[in-house]
Amino acid sequence: MKKILSAVLGVILALILSGCSLPQVKGIRDEPQEAATTPSVIETTQVKIQSNGFEPESIMVLSGQTVTFINLDRDPVSIASDPYPENSDLPDLYSKPIYKNETYQYTFSRPGKFGYHLQENPSVRGKVVVK
Repeated sequence: MKKILSAVLGVILALILSGCSLPQVKGIRDEPQEAATTPSVIETTQVKIQSNGFEPESIMVLSGQTVTFINLDRDPVSIASDPYPENSDLPDLYSKPIYKNETYQYTFSRPGKFGYHLQENPSVRGKVVVK
């Protein structure tokens, strides 16, 4: 028994002295991390009002961003918050008539999902997701 113990201790001592050691396993924290990048934030997002609806129908913005609605249709339109006819989800999202090539801007100041529609044709709908 002493011979086996001496042999094992001898092997361990030989490994230590020769520079051998247990293999190192790298974890995810050992890998170099790339610097976190912040996606560029668009100051103003534009939504086109066309005869067939909003383009894009749904957008995502950050709280505090301004959305510009531009009327490319020949008829004047008004933007209003959902639901129709109460327009109560975001009551101050309500424009006067926007004539051809004119704009209406609204700054979304709180997070949430906000639907809107054309007051003249409530079936034309869009959505803004505010992060």
